[in-house]
Amino acid sequence: MTYKINTEKRKKIKVLKTSNNSNALLQTSSTSEIVWNGSTIGYTPSNDADYIIYEFIGQMSKKDNYNNMTIRLVSGSNDSSFSSIESSDSGYKCHFGQNNTAGNGRYSELINVRFAIPKSYWDGEKYLALKCTSSSNKTSYINSYSYNPTVIIYSI
Repeated sequence: MTYKINTEKRKKIKVLKTSNNSNALLQTSSTSEIVWNGSTIGYTPSNDADYIIYEFIGQMSKKDNYNNMTIRLVSGSNDSSFSSIESSDSGYKCHFGQNNTAGNGRYSELINVRFAIPKSYWDGEKYLALKCTSSSNKTSYINSYSYNPTVIIYSI
C-alpha cells in the first residue's frame, strides 16, 4: 500500500530517539516474538486526523547466515500489552533478509518503515510498538553497533 503524505498537514508530531550507549538496547531476534527495544511510543492523535503515521528507523545486522526478520506493528492500551491492529496484520507487517540458503547471505540493514493507521481505529491514547521474529537458525542482532532507534509519530 502506498501513502502520499503532505508534510504541511502533519499535526501533533512526537519524536522518540532512544539512546543506546554501550549497546544497552542490543537484542537477538528469535522464533519467539519480542518487542523491538526503542520502538514503543504512546500517542493521542489530533481530533481532526484521518490517519496516524508511525515511522521507525532502526538497525539489524547478521548473527547467523541467511539471517532474516519479520516485523509487525502492534498496539495496546499500555506499554506492556500489545495485540494486532488488524487480525491478518495486512498492511502492518514487513520482512527483511532472506529465507533460503543460497550463497552465504548475511544482511546488515537500516530498517526504515512507515505505517498509516486509520483514525477510526483509534480512541484516546494508544501505545504502538514493533514486534519481531526470525526463522529458526536465521537470527539477527537488533540495535547493534550502539545504533539509536528513532520513532516519529504524527496525525494527518
